[in-house]
Amino acid sequence: MGTLSIFQATESKRAQGTFYPTPESVADKLLSGIDWYVVHSVLEPSAGKGDLALAVAKKNTVKRHSYYHTDKEMIAACDLDCIEIDPVLRDTLEGKGFRVVHDNFLTFETQKRYDLIVMNPPFDQGAEHLLKALDLVSRGGSVACILNAETLRNPFSEKRRQLVRMLDEYRADIQ
Repeated sequence: MGTLSIFQATESKRAQGTFYPTPESVADKLLSGIDWYVVHSVLEPSAGKGDLALAVAKKNTVKRHSYYHTDKEMIAACDLDCIEIDPVLRDTLEGKGFRVVHDNFLTFETQKRYDLIVMNPPFDQGAEHLLKALDLVSRGGSVACILNAETLRNPFSEKRRQLVRMLDEYRADIQ
């Protein structure tokens, strides 16, 4: 695997249910260590309203030294797949021009492997989502994830223990 970056967040973060929009500053920090010249295919498995996916499209534009008149043109130029469980948010993503390939990341099946998976998964399912992402990233690819800090600090379940072992094995950059 190329790189694995985990950014931990605390429960004090203001939220509506399990929907945590990704602020642009956090997206920039999460994506800062990515080598965009080797990224061709990207997956955003908990896309929400598209904040993180849009940040990916912008970084991809810089890599190509391209200019697009609209966000839709910029998004269309990327091999960027999105998954979102909420039907209203799926409609929002599609309205913005994102390619939505499935509704539930944990049931998503594909033969495609991704060079980069960027994610801000539901805090209560972070371990499951990150483990699935590790299965879908291509050899030499990268995963960048915003994860509830307690997922790693308190590995009480088998999934969390498995995740901690894998992150150690991959020598993940955890911030």
